[in-house]
Amino acid sequence: MHVAAAMVWEGAVPIQLSLYASESAISEPLPPLFLLAPRCTYLPLLAEAVLSHHQEALPPGVESPLWFAHDGLALRTDLSVGVLFDLLASGQRPWRLTVHRSPCEDGPARCGGPDAVRGPFFHRLKARHAHVV
Repeated sequence: MHVAAAMVWEGAVPIQLSLYASESAISEPLPPLFLLAPRCTYLPLLAEAVLSHHQEALPPGVESPLWFAHDGLALRTDLSVGVLFDLLASGQRPWRLTVHRSPCEDGPARCGGPDAVRGPFFHRLKARHAHVV
């Protein structure tokens, strides 16, 4: 495997995930969740770990998918963690992200759950495969 490809494939991004304070159902903030996320993964695929960690602070009955923000900017769900990190983090380690549970008004590209990742991923995979054949 090419060295650059190996670095991307095997690389990971340290991420600190904190629940947006005004969306917490408890008065004391929970400690943030720290993850080492593969560069090739997508933020919605981290939702299960986030939900598990912040479960006691999440308001009951809210079923909207999680969405993630960096410095107040809602992050796209159809770009990989590595791409987003390279574009936005400026080398910040761990990369500090805020997790939101409130309904998002920025559209499915920024606020979709794991199902929103599958469509664009398979579309890119098919487009890439079509060029190889």
